[in-house]
Amino acid sequence: MKTIEGRFLAGIVTFNPCIERLKENLGAIFSQVDHVVIVDNHSKNISSIRELTKQFDNVSIIELSDNYGIARALNEIGDYGVNKGYDFFLTLDQDSVMLEGTIAKYKKYLHLPKLGIINCQNIDRNGYHHHKYQEIVEKDVITSGSLMPTEVFKKGIRFDENLFIDCVDFDMDINLRHRGYKVYELPFEGLVHEVGDIEHPRFLWTRITVFNHSAFRRYYIQRNTIILWKKWGRNEAKKLINLNIQRFIKTLLYEDKKFQKSVNQIRGLIDGIKYKVH
Repeated sequence: MKTIEGRFLAGIVTFNPCIERLKENLGAIFSQVDHVVIVDNHSKNISSIRELTKQFDNVSIIELSDNYGIARALNEIGDYGVNKGYDFFLTLDQDSVMLEGTIAKYKKYLHLPKLGIINCQNIDRNGYHHHKYQEIVEKDVITSGSLMPTEVFKKGIRFDENLFIDCVDFDMDINLRHRGYKVYELPFEGLVHEVGDIEHPRFLWTRITVFNHSAFRRYYIQRNTIILWKKWGRNEAKKLINLNIQRFIKTLLYEDKKFQKSVNQIRGLIDGIKYKVH
């Protein structure tokens, strides 16, 4: 299998991060790429982030003047990659940790046809079991751990900043497919990640998965699912719609702050319906 070389950038989006976890993140990725850029969404602990980056000789920071959301920060990473002449850029959440050798493995798959994004399988800290494929598959992938050719981003396929947070990754996946590119998940684990605050309460004779997303996140998950439906059609958003219905029921049955989360989910639904897609 031929290894594709080039210049590789990694970008990490931060907002009030746990410094120890961010240090672990940086320590895992900085030697695998040519440069790391942190795009910070106006964190309260920015001084600690600055101090941390002094421990690495290939890490820089872009400090935004407010919290503009993950989509804006991801576009900053892409723009940095274009302006500095990188061939590929990797996107990471602040608390995700790339396993050793993952980028070297990625380089063996960069020959895949019509490559828009590649990602690997991830290991969830809370024990959530993702379906593991034994071969390369074309499917939606999350932002963290995704590697994108800079040339693709350069063509104007950008993250939708109106989404702010949540569904930003799936919107990009759909956008790429509609533009003739492919989104691949590779058949190996290369990222330690965390989705929500997972619990596994018992329902009758089995256990179910409850993600316990905050009320703030519930609003955007619901709103942005409706926006994706309006942008791309029901078939593209069908899986997310079904998940949101399940989340609403699980919130009422198992989660705390039921009223606040349910109200925010309804608000998100209403604002999503009102949203005008251009």
